[in-house]
Amino acid sequence: MKKRLGIYLRTSPITELDMLLRGYSLARKEVGVPPTEPEREFEGFQSWVEEKYGINSGQSWSKIIIFYSVDEHEALQKFFELFEEYLNRNKSLELDENCG
Repeated sequence: MKKRLGIYLRTSPITELDMLLRGYSLARKEVGVPPTEPEREFEGFQSWVEEKYGINSGQSWSKIIIFYSVDEHEALQKFFELFEEYLNRNKSLELDENCG
């Protein structure tokens, strides 16, 4: 998806990405399709972003990232950087748990 964002998003990249992901997740739940491994992995991203920025306001991850960005386009790039950091952190935690 990252390589072809223009296909999915129009004018407010990070806000539209947030809404796209929410709609996709809701639609899958509505028809009874269980979440995939990547979807389950994404479920902790919200709390991770809140913790990273020290925010406990109930704002969505997209709003938090926008707040710390110049504009929506920078926020979208920051999202991908943060998500990569989040995934790498989770992989490190899994390795630690498996090793001892």
